[in-house]
Order: sequence, then C-alpha cells, then structure tokens
Amino acid sequence: MTYQDWAREYYDSAKRMKESIERLKHEMKNAPVQELAEISSRLSIMYDMYLDCIHVADMLGSRKGEC
Repeated sequence: MTYQDWAREYYDSAKRMKESIERLKHEMKNAPVQELAEISSRLSIMYDMYLDCIHVADMLGSRKGEC
C-alpha cells in the first residue's frame, strides 16, 4: 500500500463522516428538545473526527513511496 492509497482511504472516511454529519444536522431540525444536547455533542465529536481524517489524509498525501 502506498501513502497515496492510505491518504485516499482517509479522504473516503472523511467523506462518510461529512455525510453522517449532514444527516445528524437534518435529524436535529426535527428532534425533540430533550435530544438536542446529545445530538449536538455527537455532531461536535464527529466534526473533530472529520477534521482529523482530513489532516491525516493531507499529511499522507504529501509523502512519497510506500508505507
């Protein structure tokens, strides 16, 4: 596996995270008030994970060669 392959996997994970974040945002619009804090917390965690995936993918993408 090359660094580029590995970076692509992280970008794919980031894309899936982003899709999940969008679903949660949509869900939040219709959620009962009691669930808003939990959904907000989940969104925050997922967004941090999304940013981590992007950051790692960028780092791996800038490397050359194989792992």
